[in-house]
Amino acid sequence: MARTNLINIKPKCACCGDTTSINVRLCWKRDSDQKLFDICLECAEANVVNAESVNTHGPSPIQDLEQHKAWTLARRDAGYPD
Repeated sequence: MARTNLINIKPKCACCGDTTSINVRLCWKRDSDQKLFDICLECAEANVVNAESVNTHGPSPIQDLEQHKAWTLARRDAGYPD
């Protein structure tokens, strides 16, 4: 996927729905189905991330681990454009 396309996809915390890129910086993988979920720092620190809580706002729009890493780096390099 082109780097500019990656920058345009906004992350959303799977637990609380936060869409502030600077907060939503973690990726969590559910063991049961191997889906990736974007997680904000606040939810991670509060220990509310689990297999059920991530269903609130759903999985990450990017499900390939390598592509997810490229997406995170592209957004970081662009200053987390929101």
